[in-house]
Amino acid sequence: MKKDGVVLLIGIFSFLLLPFISAAIIINVPADYPTIQDAINNAGSGDTIQIAPGTYNTTNQSLSNCDGDMAMICIDKSLIIRGDIGDGSPGPGASAPIIDGNAFNASAFVFKKSSAVNDSVIEGFEIRNFSNPPSLFTGGTG
Repeated sequence: MKKDGVVLLIGIFSFLLLPFISAAIIINVPADYPTIQDAINNAGSGDTIQIAPGTYNTTNQSLSNCDGDMAMICIDKSLIIRGDIGDGSPGPGASAPIIDGNAFNASAFVFKKSSAVNDSVIEGFEIRNFSNPPSLFTGGTG
């Protein structure tokens, strides 16, 4: 009988802790969120954001100030942001999403300096048409 009480107590304790234990989830763009930045803003640290094939540019994404640096995508937490990683050969896969800067003075991805971002992965993208003169940036990474 004493053993049953211990099992019941462990079960209740585990049930009470469930809301505080978060597992990493996969967020799909544009199925779950229309923009990459919306997905990042709604993700938790450790989540994976899977980007569908297509072109993502300043027409369907917006530029933001990321701690003083202009960026299409501002990362403020540790995430995996993945396009098409391909078959293991160098470069992105054939269906890699395109991050197109339309010649704006910005970076494609910038890690927010004021956030503790580490262990992030960005892979499987074609990044093109960004113009980011050093005079416009305050030293963020991107």
